[in-house]
Amino acid sequence: MADEPTKTVQETEPTKSGKVVFESQEDFNAVIEQRLARDRKKFSDYEELKKKAETLEAELDKRKTAELTDLEKIKTELAKTNSELENLKGKASKYDEILAQVTKEVETESQGLSEEQLKVVNYILDPHAKLSAIKQFKSLKPAPAIKKGGKDGEEFTAEEIQEMKKNGDPKWKEAWKKYRTVNKIQKDPFSF
Repeated sequence: MADEPTKTVQETEPTKSGKVVFESQEDFNAVIEQRLARDRKKFSDYEELKKKAETLEAELDKRKTAELTDLEKIKTELAKTNSELENLKGKASKYDEILAQVTKEVETESQGLSEEQLKVVNYILDPHAKLSAIKQFKSLKPAPAIKKGGKDGEEFTAEEIQEMKKNGDPKWKEAWKKYRTVNKIQKDPFSF
């Protein structure tokens, strides 16, 4: 019946009781078919909309899965980074302990050094190098007598030689060479 062309049937006027009376069963069927056709027309794109909805749901599921995968990657990276951070904190803690030990040893060993030697030590940033400089200074023997200008009985100290240099005395180099030779100084601890 759906394939047959539908003919428009005029409904008759309602009777006094309010009921519509059709002249024949065919007229009644035709009215029903018209009504069903209107309803089908309203929902004619239902299948298309259903397919679109399914496609969108599938795409949403893919995105959620991808987001979870990204989230899992981020969580893994975070765990790895936290592990590395803890490892570095452990190393930093060990370094701090060693630094504290060396600093304490530097303070202990630096007692008894001259002001000039302390100045040199304080310019050194690395605690291990400071300790090495202190030990080198402590290994130095007291300066032997270096005669000034050929006069007997007068001696030069490292501080006096440094003063000679500042004042422009040409004999400071010779005095410094003798001082270093006598004290077996290989490296110059002062900034001459």
